[in-house]
Amino acid sequence: MFWIILIALLIVATYSFSVCSYSFGWRKTIDFVASQTSDQVLVSIILSVRNEQNTIVKLLDSIFSQTYKKYELIVIDDHSEDNTVDIISSYVTQNSFLRLLKSTSFGKKKALRQGISNASGELIVCVDADCQFGHDWLKTIVSFYEIHKPDMIIGPVRMLHNRSFFEKAQSLDFLSLSGSAGGSAGIGVPILCNGANLAFTKEVYVKSELLLCNQEVSGDDMFLLSAIKKQKGRILYLKSREAIANTYPCTTLNDFLQQRMRWVSKSKSYTDWQIIACALIVFCTQVVLLASFLGSFWHNECVVLFVILFFMKLFADSMLLIPTAKFFNQTRLLWYIFVVSLFYPVYVFAVMLMPILKPLYWKNRKI
Repeated sequence: MFWIILIALLIVATYSFSVCSYSFGWRKTIDFVASQTSDQVLVSIILSVRNEQNTIVKLLDSIFSQTYKKYELIVIDDHSEDNTVDIISSYVTQNSFLRLLKSTSFGKKKALRQGISNASGELIVCVDADCQFGHDWLKTIVSFYEIHKPDMIIGPVRMLHNRSFFEKAQSLDFLSLSGSAGGSAGIGVPILCNGANLAFTKEVYVKSELLLCNQEVSGDDMFLLSAIKKQKGRILYLKSREAIANTYPCTTLNDFLQQRMRWVSKSKSYTDWQIIACALIVFCTQVVLLASFLGSFWHNECVVLFVILFFMKLFADSMLLIPTAKFFNQTRLLWYIFVVSLFYPVYVFAVMLMPILKPLYWKNRKI
């Protein structure tokens, strides 16, 4: 029992150290304030769409209201089955910088690649169809690019929420991912990025294209991150409220699990040791927490062990979540840390096991 307890403590201590290092990286990253841009950088905004009729109007309106005007918007339709194409077509006649392409293949990943191959811009910015942006979003990205000249810019993404506990739990989980993305980049070991708000040079994309794991139907954002790291490229996190992309939580439990299963499914193709190590530490931490909780029904020592491990993890998570929540103006979510943390090990196991029992779907298409 001694060695089991020691191993459990070491695993959670490693997790806690990692998360606290991300907290340090987050605090270390200076909030960026955009300066006047030169208006010399042509930006290509790339958007893949499939059955987006309920969100596409708000997205297009938020892009067309940008204060930075030197951009083109390339939309690739991935065989939508609703009115998405008709809605976008009505905008094409009014905006010469908007191009609508029909995907020559299937899947978001290949649609994005088609869009990037048709892009004329020096800087590529990928977005998701369910996002919205502030007026200075693009200006801030370009200003950051002109000053720092990174190969990749990881943009901040915030998940908004309404009143239900389910949505708030999703937003809190997403907040931890956003904090980890920014914090890990802040200490020079980026492990996460989000394709909903991701910028990179076309030059570095062309150099990385052969490293993007063609066998996976999704995940070009993470595979591109890994490829740029392999080439010793410069990857920075843009910590600016003006650059935030706002997205929304899933409305049903099935949609939520499908989303997380898609994220997990591509992990088997990761080759970056830092990303793999982080994933293993997170998974092993949930294993020992769940095991110590279940063991407490038979062994009194496990009760004490579970309490110690739980509060070690809770302290580390809070160290990252508090400053991240302040940045994203979501401090009210912090009230739910304790409750969400109790359910988190079960959630992780459910996401890991569900692909074995349930096929993956995206936008009414099996993948």
